[in-house]
Amino acid sequence: MPNFDITIWQAPGRRGIGDNPSGFIKAVAIKPGDTAALAAAVEFDNCPGLYKGGYRTGENFQKANCILADIDNTHSDDPGEWRDHNNVIAAMPGVAFYWYPSRNNMKEKDGRSPRPKEHYIFPTEFITDVKEYAALMERLIAAFPELYFDGIVKSPAQLNFGVESPQVIYTPGTMNLTEFMRDFRSKPSESNAAKIRRILSEGLTIPEGERDNTLNVGALCLIKRYGGDTEDARQEYERLVSLCEGELDPGQSEKCYKSALGKFEKDIKNNPDYDPDKYFLDTQSDFNLKPADLTDVGEALILARECGDCLRHSPATNYIVYSGQVWEENAARARGCLHDLTERQLAENAPAYIAASKALERAEEAVQAAKQGGSNADKLKATRTLAVAKKNYAPIMAYQSFILKRRNSKEISGVMKEAQTPLEISVSALDANGFILNTPGGEVDLRTGEIKPHNPESYHTKITAVAPSNEGADIWQDFIRVITCNRPDLAEYLQLTTGEELIGRVFCENLIIAYGGGKNGKSTYYNTKARILGDYAGQISAETLTTGRKNGKNWELAELRGKRLIVAPELEEGTRLDAAFVKKICSTDKILGEQKYKTPFTFEPSHTTVLYTNHLPRIGSSDAGTWRRIIVLPFDAVIEGQADIKNYSDYLFRHAGGAALAWAIEGAKRFIKAGYHITPPECVKGAVESYREANDWLSNFLSECCEVDKRYKEKSGELYREYRVYCERTGEYIRSAQDFKAAVEGAGFETRRTNQGVFYYGFRLVSEFLRGA
Repeated sequence: MPNFDITIWQAPGRRGIGDNPSGFIKAVAIKPGDTAALAAAVEFDNCPGLYKGGYRTGENFQKANCILADIDNTHSDDPGEWRDHNNVIAAMPGVAFYWYPSRNNMKEKDGRSPRPKEHYIFPTEFITDVKEYAALMERLIAAFPELYFDGIVKSPAQLNFGVESPQVIYTPGTMNLTEFMRDFRSKPSESNAAKIRRILSEGLTIPEGERDNTLNVGALCLIKRYGGDTEDARQEYERLVSLCEGELDPGQSEKCYKSALGKFEKDIKNNPDYDPDKYFLDTQSDFNLKPADLTDVGEALILARECGDCLRHSPATNYIVYSGQVWEENAARARGCLHDLTERQLAENAPAYIAASKALERAEEAVQAAKQGGSNADKLKATRTLAVAKKNYAPIMAYQSFILKRRNSKEISGVMKEAQTPLEISVSALDANGFILNTPGGEVDLRTGEIKPHNPESYHTKITAVAPSNEGADIWQDFIRVITCNRPDLAEYLQLTTGEELIGRVFCENLIIAYGGGKNGKSTYYNTKARILGDYAGQISAETLTTGRKNGKNWELAELRGKRLIVAPELEEGTRLDAAFVKKICSTDKILGEQKYKTPFTFEPSHTTVLYTNHLPRIGSSDAGTWRRIIVLPFDAVIEGQADIKNYSDYLFRHAGGAALAWAIEGAKRFIKAGYHITPPECVKGAVESYREANDWLSNFLSECCEVDKRYKEKSGELYREYRVYCERTGEYIRSAQDFKAAVEGAGFETRRTNQGVFYYGFRLVSEFLRGA
């Protein structure tokens, strides 16, 4: 288990308030989330480490189980560039930490305007080496430069001044900082030259707070690249200036350039280690988008690194792409990610390709000029220059050719095939949290109703068609009253079963059969719900639930992955339910899915199955395992009128879709609160009982064709023949002699073998005369 406890070492006083005795001698142990205890502790000066004798020097350090970090926002005077705890939460999802405003929060300091200043305390595993503490701090600062953690704060001896009446906030998480940084993979750091090249190639805006530093660094990189104050260096620098945010004083940009040129002339130009051609060649090695090797695998690894936050692959889905709200199975957009990558690679390589081409052209011209009248020394120098130019040009041209080739359809397919491995995600990681419902308005926690922003790491491959709202609630409630014939208990039951349908885990292994004649609202009800649930709803053919269909059922099963509501519409009269298949899809057991041309996979069921029909199917099984799954919802209403609304389901979706979803979410909350148990109303119990009695084929046969009494017996062969005649007369399914015998014995009747044959005891056939009477 990760450690979330922290210990703060507290001084006896607060800097600037009365006497301030030295030493950090009081240990204050804080349990996870105990903000009151931490607030009391940080009212005094404090540090995160235990030091021998309370003296904060490296050799005296003994241990720490948390680190302190600060965000002071001294990097910019632009409020838009300031960072706070919300940025930390977004950048470090799942990490537990405390934060509280420092004593200078939103105060003027050193002549600078008021701004957020916050202290952060991150729980860690126990640290007993001061170098390990510093290394963890350095990794944190380097991994998240966009958060602007104070780079000076790297030691466990760091003093946090006490804050009067601090407002301490705890952000719970599943990882401490040690765990997070152990698993965290940042993109490779880039050199100044690579950064400038990336800004130019991708046309990135340079924020106002970073302009001066970027122009100073950029000017020097460009001057070094082109060997001095050349036309190429000037043109590239002007492009860099044009990318600066806000109005820029022309004199300031020229000042940055002249400063860089002065440094070049003074410290670099005449340095024997400086060779513009060698420098130019060396800068190619830190291309951010260039593969380590120019192969499909190398390109696939770059694609995975650059697009792994919006592109993944699984056996169940092939490629999925994140749209900002949901992961969509979209092969074209997946290939588009590679299109975009090669566009960026071409743009990144363009300055080097152009410069190398020009250098090669100039070198070739110099060779020709030397041949036409130059000295031997001139010819030798020109030849050597050409050799260097060709050497510099070769790898750049090879990379250029590689990129262009990766834009051919065949090579795109090759890279996408190889990228499956680094981008692989398991089927179980998709739509994994059954208590979260993804909607256009955000991710809804069905346990609380709370809506959170979309998060790609939730890996939702489904999304509802609407967001929950109150608009049209009266329309939806009126519809529910009509289809339930103003029975509040049935209306409540519909809401709870709908809430059950929203949850992506199976708690009730039910097959819901919505039954009734025409014009009772059942198809409107379920079609509207299915449309509202969007990707979460699916459909299987009603024949899949019956004994008549034998092939292709596993293909339909594959479509159930991640669904919440599965609807099977309308059965033909007289069809028989496939009890074994019903048990398979209405179960908590894993399901095997098979799709054409895809690898078979297993998945946890997440759906509730509903059959709405005018004709109840026959159920030949009498075992409790089948009947405990059956729920019959009686739709008894007869709805006339509404002639002015031709498609009432569409009307409900457009005018009350959000309200219907909010109603369903409330049902889910109540279903969960009730311990995942729903007590059916009497009308549902009665409908199930009547249905079971009508499908008790053995009882029906015995009541019509036999007399039941323990004194009676009947020969087995005669009984089975009469049973077959009965089935032919009534249209009932004829079971085999073996199944018939098992059912009779299962009903409690005894069979015995005598010298006259096998007999059933406890009943006898009624004569044809009596049956006719």
